[in-house]
Amino acid sequence: MYTTNPIVGGLSIPTVIRFAFATLYGEYGISQLGSDFVLTESLVTRFVMETVRRFPPVAGFPSWDRQSNQHVIIDLLVSQLDTTSGWGETAQDFKLRSLGEYHSKHIGWANQAIEKDADGNELNGHPNSRACPAKDLSIIMARR
Repeated sequence: MYTTNPIVGGLSIPTVIRFAFATLYGEYGISQLGSDFVLTESLVTRFVMETVRRFPPVAGFPSWDRQSNQHVIIDLLVSQLDTTSGWGETAQDFKLRSLGEYHSKHIGWANQAIEKDADGNELNGHPNSRACPAKDLSIIMARR
């Protein structure tokens, strides 16, 4: 979700919360999670991560392809719903997965676009990092 516009992050949090409530109480969510689903404290982070995976508030972000010299948009929505991607046959379902799976596969905050040091530590403040600088904060805010 890298952007040069800081307003995107601020607008994304209410959007995630809106999607979460719509999923929790709407027909779609009931059909996906079951009518007996109860959102407990232990499930909240996974619920937020799945909400962002299934309904990304930032569906794409601009990039520049240096080889072709063209402006392109990376489509986060389609890439996370592709059944041939890492999410597999359940990519289009709203399904709570393990936190490890979200951390290794989720692209909603452009996690893969972060610079690392020689020891593998993430350098979010590095000039070459393009990951969302407020990922952890956004998850905490949506959890509340």
